[in-house]
Amino acid sequence: MGTVSDTISITGGEGTFDGAIGTLFLSENLTLNPDPTALVRGLPLISGSFQTFKTVPEPRNNAAIFSIALIGVRFLLRQHRLRVIG
Repeated sequence: MGTVSDTISITGGEGTFDGAIGTLFLSENLTLNPDPTALVRGLPLISGSFQTFKTVPEPRNNAAIFSIALIGVRFLLRQHRLRVIG
């Protein structure tokens, strides 16, 4: 019988995990066989946690321009309706 354990520190990362930080713990109990050609059997257990940080995107200018244009169109339609009715 043998035991393996290790701690893995996570810093950095790529893609979706860019800037990730955290710690993972590995432990495993192994059943060893005196025959060097025999398979080693065990069940690895991994626990721990890590965090990724997402930046909040800035509002796009297009949305602000669209909102202002929509308000302008509503104002013009209202003025037109008031002239036609009045």
